[in-house]
Amino acid sequence: MSKLYNSEYREININYLLKIFSKYKLIIFLVVSLFTAASTYIATSIKPIYEAKALLKIGQYYELQRNGDVLGRPVDTSSELSREISFNFIDRGKFGSSIYKVLIEKGVDSYIELIARGDSLEGSEEIIRKVERYIVNMHDSIVKKHTKQYKVELKNINKKILVITAKQNEILAKDFYSDKGYESLLNTLQLMSSINTDLGIGYIGQIIERKEKLELLIKEPYKNNSKIVGTIQLNNDPTSPNKQIIVFFGLFIGLLLSLSFIFIREFLLDENK
Repeated sequence: MSKLYNSEYREININYLLKIFSKYKLIIFLVVSLFTAASTYIATSIKPIYEAKALLKIGQYYELQRNGDVLGRPVDTSSELSREISFNFIDRGKFGSSIYKVLIEKGVDSYIELIARGDSLEGSEEIIRKVERYIVNMHDSIVKKHTKQYKVELKNINKKILVITAKQNEILAKDFYSDKGYESLLNTLQLMSSINTDLGIGYIGQIIERKEKLELLIKEPYKNNSKIVGTIQLNNDPTSPNKQIIVFFGLFIGLLLSLSFIFIREFLLDENK
């Protein structure tokens, strides 16, 4: 160690250090080359992982209010959908896929960002498409429940319209000026009043209007479907492995080991002689 450090000038003996490096340059070269080659082999052997990103917009369905207004309602929320996708595609790996992340932006409830990883560009893109199809099918099931309710209501309205029409035809066939005809008219008006109360609307025309709206919503329940907005973003460069870092790490380890060997051999063992 005394050869390395000049006590008179309190500095490292550079000339001696260069002599040491020159003496062991072959060992340094071989060790560094060996570790660099090994890390290069590892870096090129690891299967590359490619990433795909997509922004999915949550669809809306039409909802018929009691007052007859038709409003657009989101089929899902970004937080609920994010949990569903994470559970089925990250935690459980449905379809053997690899959804890496599901991101939501605070305060934005109609969009989620999907990030998928696969062993090829096509594979990562297909994962996104599979998730999109899964979401569309799931949302279809939700909307069908509302459509089923509309069908039940439409069936009841049609029955009531038939009853009203039958009573109207019955009254028209009778003499309104007779006591019996007048009594039938009163019964019909009471029936219509009951129907109006049940439906929460005022006139038979509004019953027909609600019927037409229900028929339209059963046929076209969606305001817009859940779907990917724009195109799926594909990165041609693999996300991993980072080959440069792996090779540099191998080179660093080789250099560190070779210098450690030289230090132990030249200085520590030399001190013990």
